[in-house]
Amino acid sequence: MPLALLEAMSMSCAVIATDAGGAKEVIRPEVDGMLCTVNRPEALVDFAVELLGDAAKRKRFRRLSRARIEDTFSLACMVRELERTYKLLVFSA
Repeated sequence: MPLALLEAMSMSCAVIATDAGGAKEVIRPEVDGMLCTVNRPEALVDFAVELLGDAAKRKRFRRLSRARIEDTFSLACMVRELERTYKLLVFSA
């Protein structure tokens, strides 16, 4: 997981990232952020310009990115998921 991305979203930042690694597991494109293809720096610039020019989209991304972290990637959620995984491993052995 890209920790900086999770931290930014937890602080209600509108985010833009490449779809490399864990970013594509965190950001839902056009829901709570923007994802661009790897090795397309011009697309990152285009997304930044679009986001800077659209206050309503920025506000929506900020609100939904924070909610995404709270609902899916909070400490409580991560512990619950880890416990579920351990239970599956223990009881399936």
